[in-house]
Amino acid sequence: MKTASSAVLGGTISEIGGGKFANGAVTGAYSMLFNDIIHNRMLKNYAKQHFKTRLPSNVKITWIASNRSGGLTLSNNINNKNNNLTVYVSSSYLTDPDNAGMLYDTVDHELVHVGDYSSGRAALYRNIYDAGDQETIMEYKAYSENLWYNTHIDTNRSGHSQYVQYYRKQVNTYKADLPRGWSSIK
Repeated sequence: MKTASSAVLGGTISEIGGGKFANGAVTGAYSMLFNDIIHNRMLKNYAKQHFKTRLPSNVKITWIASNRSGGLTLSNNINNKNNNLTVYVSSSYLTDPDNAGMLYDTVDHELVHVGDYSSGRAALYRNIYDAGDQETIMEYKAYSENLWYNTHIDTNRSGHSQYVQYYRKQVNTYKADLPRGWSSIK
């Protein structure tokens, strides 16, 4: 969809400027594809550089820099811990130096989910409880990781107190809804 939109926009701008629509459309489409490929590769390299020891060997992770805010980890077969995963992270975190801390936090957060999927814990949470409880448990764990990192390691970041406050609020929100006995699942 983004590629088609870029093609139409590129073609329109080319035509307005006196050029051929087709030439502008091709340039617009290739430009979008090139940017997507570069951003996805940057994201994958960032994860390898900063989190190499946390990347599981039993799954293939496709890293996608997306227009969505924040992050998202998807598995198309939760019951197969060797299943391929797709991790989406906001591309603005890659391109804006002011978002460097959010890039680290988001990749860190999503890797907690990757760990749950690749270890089979996500499937256990879903099978023992339900999808809502599975999400609550996984988000609680991921936000707890973010809170720990921001209160123990990255304490000098600009806007630090706002991140700590946000992560603490998320941890408390999810903690209130945790199902009984969830922490005993290995």
